[in-house]
Amino acid sequence: METTSRFFLCARCRSQVCICSFCDRGQIYCAGTCAKQSRAASVRAAGARYQASRKGRFNHAARSRRYRARQNKVTHQGSPTQSPDALLPTNSTAAIVPAVKPKLDVSAAVHCHFCGQPQPAFVRRGFLRCRVRRIAIPLNRKGTPGDYSP
Repeated sequence: METTSRFFLCARCRSQVCICSFCDRGQIYCAGTCAKQSRAASVRAAGARYQASRKGRFNHAARSRRYRARQNKVTHQGSPTQSPDALLPTNSTAAIVPAVKPKLDVSAAVHCHFCGQPQPAFVRRGFLRCRVRRIAIPLNRKGTPGDYSP
């Protein structure tokens, strides 16, 4: 049986991604930095929720007190550092061109974005289904598990 690949749009940058069934672990982000950026945003949001809670505020206040107790007390501030005279870089005439991500061309050979292996032209838009065999538990008249007695 020929392996298939899954086609999806990255949940962060909305780029088209094709992934082979060997690399597919249910990813929703492309092979770039989107997964790391989304994870960092999720951790930041969780930290903000914790800081907004009563326990988080109290722990933050205690940590700040410990930090201030460790610091050496200084009565005078140092002199500010001198800023350089040049305000612009020497080659400021070069224009910055944003990088354009290549679009998935259906006429070209399809490659996995994670391992780079060529894939067949047939792609899935959904996940492979994992059939789970469930064991039937007989129910009694009350609808609870147990022996069925008429």
